[in-house]
Amino acid sequence: MEALKAHRANAAVQSNGCIALRNLCRDNAENRRLCGVAGGVEAVVEALKAHRAIAAVQERGCAALMKLCSQDVENFRL
Repeated sequence: MEALKAHRANAAVQSNGCIALRNLCRDNAENRRLCGVAGGVEAVVEALKAHRAIAAVQERGCAALMKLCSQDVENFRL
């Protein structure tokens, strides 16, 4: 999360950060909860906004959101 927040202008960091979040949250309810509490949903949304024209960020950000919000009502509400 810290890398996503610290390097918002760097599309490669955003893309790779989204991959990392997606992988952490895949099939792991506790990681989904912890990532949500740490601001993961907000960080991914900011990456999507900042890099609207970068397909890799859009694709990976959406995949991360899908995993973050899957079966987690609190993250889904964000």
